Amino acid sequence: MHPDPIDDDIALWIRTESGLIVCVGCCHAGLVNTLNLVQRLNHGQRIRAIIGGFHLSSASQDRMDQTVAELRRIESDAVIPCHCTGDKAVAILQKGLGEGVTPGAAGMILTF
Repeated sequence: MHPDPIDDDIALWIRTESGLIVCVGCCHAGLVNTLNLVQRLNHGQRIRAIIGGFHLSSASQDRMDQTVAELRRIESDAVIPCHCTGDKAVAILQKGLGEGVTPGAAGMILTF
């Protein structure tokens, strides 16, 4: 793992009765790093949905394999990759995680 020198990383989460909904901007700190921090800050509460740019467009196959393995461990109901995730990474996420992965799009309405 290499530190990302970009300091503009941001994420937010919404607490619901059935778990956290995590919205990430461009995830420069790494998707798994961000999700692990959110869970630590919320006493291990379940992550129900993950939405946003996952910054995986140039990720190696090894990094993608590790990301899929961690997302399986987290067991989110919905993974919604957007903009900087990259088409190849979205396809790998869909193959590795199945129907729970839905590519995000401008104007998309999500109801939880």
